[in-house]
Amino acid sequence: MNNKLTTTLLGGLLSASLAAPALAGDFSTPIQTSVAAPSGDMLSFTAGYHSDYVWRGINLGSDLVDWSLEASTAAAGFDLTAGVWAARFNNGGEEIDFYASASKDLGFATVELGYIFYYFDNAASPDTQEVYLGLSKEVAGVDLSATYYYDFDQGDQGAQGYLELGAEKSFGCIDAGLAVGLDDDFGFTHAQVTLSKTIDLNGAVSLTPYVSYSYAIEDIDASGNVRDDDFIAGASLGFSF
Repeated sequence: MNNKLTTTLLGGLLSASLAAPALAGDFSTPIQTSVAAPSGDMLSFTAGYHSDYVWRGINLGSDLVDWSLEASTAAAGFDLTAGVWAARFNNGGEEIDFYASASKDLGFATVELGYIFYYFDNAASPDTQEVYLGLSKEVAGVDLSATYYYDFDQGDQGAQGYLELGAEKSFGCIDAGLAVGLDDDFGFTHAQVTLSKTIDLNGAVSLTPYVSYSYAIEDIDASGNVRDDDFIAGASLGFSF
């Protein structure tokens, strides 16, 4: 399951999560939601490789290959984003996420409301849906964020919530990010640190290699998923139009 991107790419890739979901809180972690406002009409495509698929501190498999296509525009005072993210990893898993969001700068913070549909080509992993609410604000050169995800389609497992706190800062040519997850009871689940570097190839094309380390605070979640400490490395190639 993936989380931005923005995302999250940190679901992993810090810079890539700002342009298209790939890292995430939800980085390695593909869809890492980002509340960064698009500058105007834009279409972006990203493809990448990640040594492991770590989603909210849980290692779902290795050798993750992913791609995403995202469109953004501004209308009626809101920044609108929609896209699709697809991935394959070595335990035979295939996942496709469809997502959409609307964000607005309210002065005290940028607010984003979004929706994610998770499709799995695997009978053992049922499809599911989430809505999320995010707040972000730059404070003293640090981009701070808090995003709450609510899964309302868990069937017998019941709805589940997840809160992720993030901090991102650029140090010259290196971007650094920290993501901390909390479960329904607001207990800490994991912390993930990511370092990335975006290399501009020709203005419209960029390459973003990264390394990331996920530290398990909670060993087993409410659904019995095991969290371990994981080192992740990878890179994404992004195209914007």
